[in-house]
Amino acid sequence: MHVEKFQKLDALIKEKPDIISFQELKAFSTQFDASVFESLGYSCYWFSSERPGYSGVGILTKKAPNSVTYGMGNKTHDQEGRVEISIT
Repeated sequence: MHVEKFQKLDALIKEKPDIISFQELKAFSTQFDASVFESLGYSCYWFSSERPGYSGVGILTKKAPNSVTYGMGNKTHDQEGRVEISIT
């Protein structure tokens, strides 16, 4: 991820939210530079679609969750990378 493409980074730095969620990332987790968010104190959790350039979700959190669930247990739907649950 290129920082200049993340238009709200200044707001993120200013507001310092505890949790941020993303949808429709359309990228694999390996395509993100998590260090940008980690340097701001966030742990990053990404769940990508198996299909390149399609859907995907992510969660950034200041406090590490007790557990993270990727998908809902249905392979047909989980391959789309649409559901990620974090429990703190």
